[in-house]
Amino acid sequence: MCEIAILGTNHEPAQLAGYSIDIYNSMRSSLGVMSVFDGGGSFEYEMFKRLDPDVDPLINYYTENDDALFHIIHGRMATHGAVTQENQHPLQIDCDECGVDHVIHNGVVAGWRELRDAHEYSEHDYSSEVDSEAIAHEYGDVPDQIEETTEQMRRFSYQPAYLLLNEDRIFIHSSGHSYHLTDKPRMAKPRRPFGPDYREDDYNIVLVTPNA
Repeated sequence: MCEIAILGTNHEPAQLAGYSIDIYNSMRSSLGVMSVFDGGGSFEYEMFKRLDPDVDPLINYYTENDDALFHIIHGRMATHGAVTQENQHPLQIDCDECGVDHVIHNGVVAGWRELRDAHEYSEHDYSSEVDSEAIAHEYGDVPDQIEETTEQMRRFSYQPAYLLLNEDRIFIHSSGHSYHLTDKPRMAKPRRPFGPDYREDDYNIVLVTPNA
């Protein structure tokens, strides 16, 4: 299991660095930060990824990226895949068959090896050894309408949180977990049931698009 926080830029760089180190210390495998920028009709991203992070480089990173819309912080506790740079979150997806550029995940994907075999049979290329990457390939793209993601959300309904990102949109699934977003991007936050075995409150979905 891992930990994810989404924080606005109303925090000072030293505060953000302190929060990040706290998250890393609770997980101990690695720390990743993704800073999200409005590129004028699309999203742009900067990343800070370390296996053993220090405070000062983090303060410098947050200072240099203080014009971001928000920051996504991920502390990894490795369950599948070695503790290596290529297995750090945010995971970068390099696959011509998948429209997801990055995935960030807290949880364990049951049956991920079978999913991976099926994806690779369909000529998807994996970039890591991490079970989380299966979520990106199973979706195939970052949803542009939440109503069209029912089957994928059912499959991953018990994951505490995951994010799918590309330059056009950010999809956030957070089952009852709290997060904060700045008011600059547009957000849609429907809560909808998926049949008798699913409670409405099991789903907390946000779809974020650029302002332009």
